[in-house]
Formats: sequence, structure tokens, C-alpha cells
Amino acid sequence: MRRVGINEAAGALTLVDDVYQRIHNAIIVGELKPGQQIKQIPLADGLGVSQRTVREALMRIAAEGLIQHEPRKGFRVSSFPFHELEEIYQIRCLLEGFAVEKAAEHITQDELAVMHELLERTADIDASRPISETHDANQAFHITAIRASRMPHLIRLLEQLWKLMFTQYGGEEDAVDRAEVGQRELHEHRELLHALEQGNGSTAKKVLEKHIIATVANLKNHWGKHA
Repeated sequence: MRRVGINEAAGALTLVDDVYQRIHNAIIVGELKPGQQIKQIPLADGLGVSQRTVREALMRIAAEGLIQHEPRKGFRVSSFPFHELEEIYQIRCLLEGFAVEKAAEHITQDELAVMHELLERTADIDASRPISETHDANQAFHITAIRASRMPHLIRLLEQLWKLMFTQYGGEEDAVDRAEVGQRELHEHRELLHALEQGNGSTAKKVLEKHIIATVANLKNHWGKHA
């Protein structure tokens, strides 16, 4: 058997990481829809990599719950009925509320500066900006606050929940809904950031919980329109 050198192994790992990220992003922004089958051969050809590389990346994503591996059928993007997605958000509400409450005790000026820099890009109010950029900024904003809790196991759980949430919802509201929802989300993000700046954990928790409850209500409306 041929021995694989360190540099070669590192290169292979980097390639799998790159393919993993590209497929992962396609799921997050809705290019790959919930329930959609993922065909490995066309995907490998499109990415210019081997089927083995694609399969390794897909297995990693499946381990995170974003896709499902079905024996003899291949891979499919995970799809949840609304009551299961609502459950994910309820769990997030409990865990992230606790996280931001703790974050108020530990967050640094550098982390607050990051949240300030992201703030105006966290809500979908600019029709010219790709929805993927809004998703990225929104997630980075929340994850910055979550990581400021300094609780590694809690952080890991919440990062996983965030991945599951974005597989199911691509922000497909019409232009009026998007503007209205975007303005609400931006206001709530400002409230959360202000509470963290003031070191007020109880207020940060209440703002976050209100934010998630409003998001679930919007998702329910979205589900009704696209059922």
C-alpha cells in the first residue's frame, strides 16, 4: 500500500473542508432545498472533485443533521415538519436566552465591536444584498454573543441548532414582508446589543426570547403561505 505523505494528507483534508463548506453553504442559503436529493456524481463533476471527496464531505454534514443518509438511496437534505422546527426554536430560546444572560457578564469590548460592525447587515432590509450575506451576518452576530458566555458545551449545542434552523428556511418572504421583518429584527438586535453593553443579563435574555418568539410567528406565517 502506498504511504501518504503529511503534505498530501493535509492537502486532501483541505479539499474535503472546501467541498464541505460549499455544500454546507448551498444548504444554508436554500440552493439545496429541504427534502431535495443530493446526487453525488453531478455534484462532484460540478465542483471538479472526486466522488470520494464529495462523499466524505456529505458524511460530515450528515453527522451534523443537515442532511440524511438513506441506505441504497444516497443523501437528502433534512426536512422537518413545522412542529419539529418549532421545537428546535423552543430549545434555542431556552439555551440562547441563558447564553446571552451569561454573556453579559463576560463579553469584551472587542466582541461588542464585532457585533456593532455586523449589526446593520443582520437584517434583510437591503434588496440588493444577497440573502446569504444577511444570513452570515445574522448568524455571526448571534454566535459572537453566544461565545461570550464562555460555556463551551452550550456554545457547541447552539451552533448545531443554528445549522439545523437555516436548512429549513431561506427567507423567501415577498418584498413587503422582508422589509417589515427586517426592520423588526434590526430593532431587536439593537436592543440585545445595548443590553449586553450595559451588562444587563436579564434584559438581554428577555430581548432574545422576544426576538425568537417573533421569529417563530413569522415562520408560521411563511409556512402557511408556502404550504
